[in-house]
Amino acid sequence: SAWSDIWLNPGESLPLRPRFVLTDGSHQPAANVVYQVVEPRVAAVDSQGTVKALAAGVTRITMEADGLKAEAR
Repeated sequence: SAWSDIWLNPGESLPLRPRFVLTDGSHQPAANVVYQVVEPRVAAVDSQGTVKALAAGVTRITMEADGLKAEAR
């Protein structure tokens, strides 16, 4: 799985836009993504993929679509 770091201060938010990178190098937006946050006291993520920082700390956000997973922390 691939991962990326996201840096937010408490109260800030950021939309995640996961996409597939195809073998020809083109990008395709991922559809029907399921988001999960590991440490819900640090951040929340809604069904549309918008992450909101709730408190100082580190967590991981897992995104899954079409059987593929990626993480952001």
